Amino acid sequence: MIKLINTKELQVLASEVSEAGFPLLQAMKQNCFEKQETCFTASVGFVGIQILLWQEWIRSFSVSENMRSVAVERAHDDTMPWLCYAVPYNKSVLLVIMSTTGVLENRRVFKELLRPSFRQMMRSLNHDGKVVGYAKANEILLNLGHDITKTGNITTPILHLETLEKQWNGWVSSTIEPQKRIQSYAISKDHAFTENEAVESFRVFSQFLWLQLVQRNIIATRRTKKWYIPRLLNAASKEYFTGCLIIYGEHKKFWENQVANSAIGGEGQAWV
Repeated sequence: MIKLINTKELQVLASEVSEAGFPLLQAMKQNCFEKQETCFTASVGFVGIQILLWQEWIRSFSVSENMRSVAVERAHDDTMPWLCYAVPYNKSVLLVIMSTTGVLENRRVFKELLRPSFRQMMRSLNHDGKVVGYAKANEILLNLGHDITKTGNITTPILHLETLEKQWNGWVSSTIEPQKRIQSYAISKDHAFTENEAVESFRVFSQFLWLQLVQRNIIATRRTKKWYIPRLLNAASKEYFTGCLIIYGEHKKFWENQVANSAIGGEGQAWV
């Protein structure tokens, strides 16, 4: 941990941001993701935190382009409190991995995402969520907390880009007030963070924000012991987000049209 980062301040900021975004996130959940809790949870992490709030953090703390991602070789580093890692398998299939407290904490499996059999399986994914499975690829998928059904459908939540495009204004609206809190925090720090400190502080903030959203029951993820609620003992049938989301559609075009400075390319891209 970089010594100048005040984790208590970041915890307070995360609480303020979750409070500010709560009403619109709740509305998004009810209106756009009925009976799709895992997809909603994944979308909160990917769209809400990693795209929109990270973009505000970049602007507020003037993070340069070369500091906005993590080298692929570090994607399995379990010392980072928050990590969002995206792998494009073809122009239509993007696998997003999120790892933080209580979600995909064992990052060793990340090294397996570029294995030929897994890439071949992911490239076979069609619009309906069906894939061609392979023995080793299935094993990797199981380690990610997912499987292939008897009908050939992958159980990983899928967010189609045409759906995300329709929801985009709603996501942007849900982060307007949270972004103002980030702007105020940056001003209070007099923009004094180094770029390394700014990046590390976002990781810590995102971890705290995620836990705040878990506590508010906005997102459906398994609780750590700290956040565990006994009534969940009787909720074995409930689905929980395990850290993976598939984006289906022409993701590069989407990035160019909707998300400035967030292009994904190459064999994999890890955000902070």
